[in-house]
Amino acid sequence: MTDQLNFDDVQDDEPHRASGHETCLYCKAEVLACPYCEKDTTFAATSAHRYQKDYGPLWECKPCGAWVSCHKTTNKPKGTVANGQDRLLRRQAHAAFDVLWKEKARRHALSWSRARQLGYAWLSEQLGVDEARIAELHGDALREVIRMCTPYVLMIEDNKNRRKEGKYAGR
Repeated sequence: MTDQLNFDDVQDDEPHRASGHETCLYCKAEVLACPYCEKDTTFAATSAHRYQKDYGPLWECKPCGAWVSCHKTTNKPKGTVANGQDRLLRRQAHAAFDVLWKEKARRHALSWSRARQLGYAWLSEQLGVDEARIAELHGDALREVIRMCTPYVLMIEDNKNRRKEGKYAGR
């Protein structure tokens, strides 16, 4: 299986599905099971029907409307299939978590890649899992990420405001 795919010859009305197999008949990717209804997801070469603009392919669950985008020009999902509530929670969790690792990069002169790696290691430890990724979390785990990160975000924002006002001696 190749990660790079050519979707030019794929018709939007011809989604790829398992059809009784564990892999997509077109792209040979492992078909994702929906975590909500446990049905097989369907691969779509375009996301235009979701966004009104094409941001690339996605996997979707037709019965319950859950979906996950793929990395551009591949069939690899960016995370796990999520419904509307979990997608909103993921955006909120990222909004809080990303502030933390970006501040870590700034304070310690780290690359964004290294700071994000350290941030996810911390998050995994806090959640008590081997490898946490926001794009793979659901429901209560996402709420916990938001709850854990929010006090730090508030402190970082407060420190930024103090620096602007000249009332903060830190970096």
